[in-house]
Amino acid sequence: HDAEVAANPEMVLPDGNTVKFHSTLATVPPGPILFVGQEILDALPVHQFEYTSEGWRERLVDLDDGTGEQHFRFILSREETPAVKSFLRRRGAAVDEEAQEGVEGEGGAQEDKYNSGGALPGDQIEVCPMATALVQDVGNRIARSRGGALFIDYGGPYAFENSLRGFFRHEEVHVLSKVGQVDLTTNVDFGSLLRVLERQYADGVRAHGPVTQAEFLASMGIGERLGALIDQPDVTDQQAEVLFESFKRLVDDKQVCMPRPHSRRIHVQSLAPLFLRHRWEPNIKLWASRMQGRAMRSRAF
Repeated sequence: HDAEVAANPEMVLPDGNTVKFHSTLATVPPGPILFVGQEILDALPVHQFEYTSEGWRERLVDLDDGTGEQHFRFILSREETPAVKSFLRRRGAAVDEEAQEGVEGEGGAQEDKYNSGGALPGDQIEVCPMATALVQDVGNRIARSRGGALFIDYGGPYAFENSLRGFFRHEEVHVLSKVGQVDLTTNVDFGSLLRVLERQYADGVRAHGPVTQAEFLASMGIGERLGALIDQPDVTDQQAEVLFESFKRLVDDKQVCMPRPHSRRIHVQSLAPLFLRHRWEPNIKLWASRMQGRAMRSRAF
């Protein structure tokens, strides 16, 4: 928060080092940067649009003068808003170039109608220009000064129709309830971010991913770490089984999704100079067979 950063711009660590806080990337001193965005893109505001018989209209918030519990309600703009004109095309239903290809609805099927101009009344789409701007700024910084970036968030390689959700004390609540206290989140359209980053390739920046959490953890050596733990002589079979089940929960995509109806996997996308390469090679079967081998050795003794 800007106010908190202004009030406490620095913090001294126990080892004597000083950490400085910045509310924007622009105030960070020049030089190489290692940027980690853990669930930051999903917290940025989105524009939501709905197609009507008169074309695209923006979803807005209005006062609810009725008996509703939230005191606020969603309405559609009567005319095209500046956001409609900026992010959506007047004719058809295609999202502008940064968010055009691959729109997925809550049912899970790809909706090519957004690309072909065949939207129907009631169809929706989300656009997050601030996420695009942030990732682009980070990419420009890496292109100038080297470094790297890692973005980890719920989402997918496509645009979403309506993924806005609110959470309060770990429970999902209405997004218009408890204004200022509810954690608002949306799914990240990594596909649009990737298309923007591809334009920075000529500047010396390569985008890797997006990949699922399972692929990312596998490339970071979670399997090797599991093997090192279960092979320790003082680890019992029961402890090894607990470790393996924990491993499966982390790398099984079916278990790392958000609760339905918005069950989207955690994805990871990184930025790095062109000379760096990434390797995404999950191998769950290898470690499952290793557990079987341990069980056989245990029975032999």
